[in-house]
Amino acid sequence: MSFLLSCEKETIYPDYHKYRIKNIYSKSQSNESGFGSKEEYIYNHNSTIDRINLYYNTGKIDFYRTFGYSNGKLSTIKYFNVNSAGYTEIKGIDFLIYSKVGLLQEVLFMNKDGREELLLTFVYNDDGRVSKKFYKNMSSDYFSEIEEFLYDQMGNIIQRDQYIYKYDSDELESSVTELYKYDTWVNPYFNRGFIGIYCSWPISPNNVVERIDRKTELEDKTYIFYYEYLRDGYPIKTNSTLHSLDAYTEFEYENS
Repeated sequence: MSFLLSCEKETIYPDYHKYRIKNIYSKSQSNESGFGSKEEYIYNHNSTIDRINLYYNTGKIDFYRTFGYSNGKLSTIKYFNVNSAGYTEIKGIDFLIYSKVGLLQEVLFMNKDGREELLLTFVYNDDGRVSKKFYKNMSSDYFSEIEEFLYDQMGNIIQRDQYIYKYDSDELESSVTELYKYDTWVNPYFNRGFIGIYCSWPISPNNVVERIDRKTELEDKTYIFYYEYLRDGYPIKTNSTLHSLDAYTEFEYENS
């Protein structure tokens, strides 16, 4: 059973460890007969993620990631494509590098041919949160993108500044500032940790309800996010004006 919860009601402090994501469905109001796509989460005995499978309309696995660990920390993420004949091909590998105090410092992506392709570097503030992230194509001596993050007292990202540079140059090509507002309920992605170089933002503990995109000399764009929640604050359905409101996402949890 789902309940619509409001931030104006009695304060309930969420338990971020109560449920684990089992499946995430991307659906369409106009196509209720099919699930569109599905992410399936498989865990190790110690609750760390072992594998994430991605299914599209066919209901067959099209893509998956496997997660390797060393000394209790995530050390590798391998990406695989599965073609229509069921043949599996590795797409690439993330290698995670940590600082002496255990913070994720760098992620190196190596493609299927063994060539180093992309490097992410993380910088932290005094609270141990990511304050800057640098992207570098290994074929260039310059950063291709820089992101900067500001947080509220709860650890939610309230501002993200993105700077994109022309290839092999320090000349700025474009920039955007994103401003965020949140609910007070559980972001189900919060305890997933780093799940791949393609999903590498710091994760806020609460759910975005408003996002403003601000670009130089352009009018601000505002997007609203809507949720339905379980009684204890975990979202089970969301959609937004960022995408068509016809499209929505559903969350299925273990033991919920």
